Amino acid sequence: MIWAQVFPFVALQLYEGREKTSITTYLGDSFVLCLTLNLMFFLTIDMSYAKTFFTRTTAPQYTCELFLTSQEDSAKFRAAFKNRTSYTRAVHGEVKEWVANNIDDWIIEKPAWFRIEKIEDEFLPVAVYEAEGGAERERSVLGLRELVGFARTEDEDEEEQPDTLTALVMKWKTLAEEIYESRSNDQNANFQHIQRVFGKNGDLVAPLLERSPKVSMILAFVLVQRLGMKVKPVDFTSDMKNFSVEDCRRIGRSMATLLRTRRHGKFALEAWRLEYAQLGSLFDEVEGFEEFMVVIVGNLLRDNKYAMAYRVGIGAALSLIDTATDLYVISTYYQSDALITQANALVAMISMNLFIQLLVVLANYGKKSWENKLKEVAISVLFFRPIVDAYRVSTNQEDEDTTFDCLTEMLINKGIELATESIPGCVLQLYVWLDNPEDAGAYALLSVGISALTTGYTSSIIAFDFDTDVLHRKNQPEMYGYIPDYHELRGRCFTLMTLMSALHNLSRSLGCALLIVSGGGTTAGERVSEAKQKGILRTRILIRSQ
Repeated sequence: MIWAQVFPFVALQLYEGREKTSITTYLGDSFVLCLTLNLMFFLTIDMSYAKTFFTRTTAPQYTCELFLTSQEDSAKFRAAFKNRTSYTRAVHGEVKEWVANNIDDWIIEKPAWFRIEKIEDEFLPVAVYEAEGGAERERSVLGLRELVGFARTEDEDEEEQPDTLTALVMKWKTLAEEIYESRSNDQNANFQHIQRVFGKNGDLVAPLLERSPKVSMILAFVLVQRLGMKVKPVDFTSDMKNFSVEDCRRIGRSMATLLRTRRHGKFALEAWRLEYAQLGSLFDEVEGFEEFMVVIVGNLLRDNKYAMAYRVGIGAALSLIDTATDLYVISTYYQSDALITQANALVAMISMNLFIQLLVVLANYGKKSWENKLKEVAISVLFFRPIVDAYRVSTNQEDEDTTFDCLTEMLINKGIELATESIPGCVLQLYVWLDNPEDAGAYALLSVGISALTTGYTSSIIAFDFDTDVLHRKNQPEMYGYIPDYHELRGRCFTLMTLMSALHNLSRSLGCALLIVSGGGTTAGERVSEAKQKGILRTRILIRSQ
């Protein structure tokens, strides 16, 4: 991070072009802005996680530490058998002993996270190894989704089984389904429906209505599906029995916003309780109310098209605008005889991005018919991939015949775009602007800015999803959790991450472009090649560092 700010100043000393004064001014302003953004970022996040940004611990060291310090067997199993075997080499003895002491119980109890095919032969007791078939036993290969941390595990969304729930809780869950079944986007109709259902179940809801007589009005607003943008405050000293209509409106409508910014209903509920302290007594004192709300928000999250569409839609729009501006720049370059080579280089970058995405399509849809494969190829060739990926993620589409789930596919495609197009394209366009400003076109810098913003937004989404992922926070609480749960702070944190990443990319790209223009015994083509390698390396680091 520090080198990213120092590097362009060093490269600037080799540059003697006419834009040196304006570049010096920009770099100075950028440096001050970057420091300000970083300061605001660390003041926004949970500071107990600040050490995770500066640790010298390597991935293998952290994996071993995670295995040794985890209290739950599910976390230990994930650390030992859902990472590269070489990462846990230092604790292989402890892993083997732990498996030997517990595997008999696991085989009998069959916990959701336990998959014996994930355990390598050397860690199994001899009797178990032979019982599983010896050298012919079934094994499961570590997949790409597990390597990058987006594999869906069996215990991620595990629900309580009916036989473990009390009869009272089951009544609350049934009540929630009955209310949701007839919901509408009219809060008045919702209120009348909830009043009728509550009237038929007076004894069940009596403890709830005693503590919050206007809870029906709150729920009526909760049931309205909308694109929530704000979480408006309610006086935390006010009594629930004295809530006004506006208080109920604010509390109920906030759920749409909280669901839009979270991928899991339980996390949205936790944030709801955190934003409105009065709700805590309902969850803590009314048995079954929490399960009632889990059913409500779970159904809302499933059916609400706004939940993920807003965030991934912005990313899709940025990708399309980035592609459009790149095509404009290419056409501008081809109009100048001096920029034919640079235009060809940009075409090569876009072609490389498309080619690798097509390979991903063939790998992901290998089990599909050729008709489906050709349809997916056409989506990529026509540059509709960002829109289609955004739609599939927003609607939570699932397909057992694909290698990756829709979120993983989207992140892979965005990583490819970062490495092959956005980052190296940004470097090349800055080089052309410095070397041939008259021929670069009127919107050259706009294209550079959009490329940098796309890079910043994409990398921030990946980091944001890693930190807020339910399973990551559950199994690795000391590593994941720096992003606050309060809605306002969470939104501010994401914005700061995007701006910092965009400035970081601009600074590094400008430094590379200054070196290309300054010469130094290296051809422009070699510098562009280095820029491509830098893009690929940064994408790998982004994933591997997690």
